[in-house]
Amino acid sequence: MSDLKRLIKVLCFGNSDRPNILLSDPTKIRLNAEKTPGHVQLNGGFEDVDPFPLDTDLTVRSAFTTPNGIKQWTFFEVVRDEPVETTMRYRFDNGLREIFWDGAAWVTATATDWNTELEIQMNISTFPFDNNTISVLINMLTTDDAITPKLRGINLLGLFEFEVYEDLIKSLLMKMFDDIRPCTDAVASVLTTTSTFDLGGEYELQNKGYNIVDVPRMYNKTDDPLEKNNIVDSYTPGALNQDGQTNAPGIVTTTVPIDASKIFKMKIQYVPEIADYTDEDYFEIAQVPLIALENVEEIERRDGLRVDASTTQTGAGGIIIRDLTNMTAVQVLPPAQIDLRIGYAVFTDSNRDQKRLMEAIEKFFQMNKMLYSFAFDEPYGLSVVKRIEYEAKGASANLRKATGTFDIRGVVLYELPAVDVHLVEKVNVGITT
Repeated sequence: MSDLKRLIKVLCFGNSDRPNILLSDPTKIRLNAEKTPGHVQLNGGFEDVDPFPLDTDLTVRSAFTTPNGIKQWTFFEVVRDEPVETTMRYRFDNGLREIFWDGAAWVTATATDWNTELEIQMNISTFPFDNNTISVLINMLTTDDAITPKLRGINLLGLFEFEVYEDLIKSLLMKMFDDIRPCTDAVASVLTTTSTFDLGGEYELQNKGYNIVDVPRMYNKTDDPLEKNNIVDSYTPGALNQDGQTNAPGIVTTTVPIDASKIFKMKIQYVPEIADYTDEDYFEIAQVPLIALENVEEIERRDGLRVDASTTQTGAGGIIIRDLTNMTAVQVLPPAQIDLRIGYAVFTDSNRDQKRLMEAIEKFFQMNKMLYSFAFDEPYGLSVVKRIEYEAKGASANLRKATGTFDIRGVVLYELPAVDVHLVEKVNVGITT
């Protein structure tokens, strides 16, 4: 496992985390973000008058995180204030089920099943992966209405497998694939009276490069030249392609048949081909429409600084997570932090497709100001540098080309490996005689 990275996922409870934190009863348990960092506490204690609730079922659920590069969780630590009159108990939630350690295995939890921090620390290395999503549900209790526990954060150390640049490009391609949905038009004459149209057969599109997602609208142009009546009943995709993401052209079914020789028009929604050519000096265009990432470079950060891990000394800064069960600790050293600039090009074989695809890309950047990494679920800023615009000359006489540039900001590079450290770094002993 020497190629795996030891990294810490930090589950915070600050003001920016508020939308993703779930409180069981906001009148009795609250997020206190008046000071930084924030914390969760029982609701009360104002001016030393209001009592804290003594309920035993008050909970807070942390934000969900989905670091898909995780291979194994190894440490679990809660950052908290827990006076002797108070108690905090824990279990996990992966979005599919709640999980706790029953003394022999990780199993589905009921409403009364909880673990101590120590129980989780001792068994976190065998935590099951129904998926890669994880959050922590915390039960906060007090037996003294003048005292509350305070939850400040949760640290999870794990073994991760990913390379930052590859993960960033993969994350970007996946997000673009999910969100960019332009449309194109198809107009043809009906061969024989029918209400089913096979886009992979007799009504195959001339351009076979469209990865068809849906056919939301279809009109009988002969009888309905103003396109008032959408006659689509359903669209059934074809077989899954070898890429495992797109489908072969499928079948459109209409609510009413269209007579032979009449003209129909379809509005076809598709996902363009999206490819990474940043490592290539030259590439050939196999199909269009195409979004091609052409180059990537590190640029000076907006704050004028490059936070460089190579200047960090072992033992200085970073995050330390402790395993009190085994009396060990691990320090993840401060990472380097950079900005990346990516240039891309868009290729189509028609002016209409080019215009619509450019509009879809502009919408993508308007709607997405953040990009979350697939492997570590880390948020990075996403901003346009140069809006997409036509180039005067395309790649060939039959192709239209447009180009644009955008930045991914605050990219974290873990250039130095995590290190094992002592639980106590310094002990000062004063002896007098």
